[in-house]
Amino acid sequence: MWLEDRKGQHVPKSPMGSAISYALNNWTELTRFLDDARIPPDNNRSESALRVVALGRKNFMFVGREDAGDNIASPVSPAVSCVFT
Repeated sequence: MWLEDRKGQHVPKSPMGSAISYALNNWTELTRFLDDARIPPDNNRSESALRVVALGRKNFMFVGREDAGDNIASPVSPAVSCVFT
């Protein structure tokens, strides 16, 4: 395997050595999508969901009144928990 061939060429604490070690240690998890077509090879949907939360958090910081932030954030909380369960 290409990773195993290159492992000895890089210092383990270097960025490339760390990346190779990570890939080899997590090979089963990293290639799981090849065995099950239901698993997407990327996580774009979850990243998009997190982006909404991060933007909302940034925007809700300046809502004007202290209790207005609670009023705006409370409808978002159940939606976020549904995405991650």
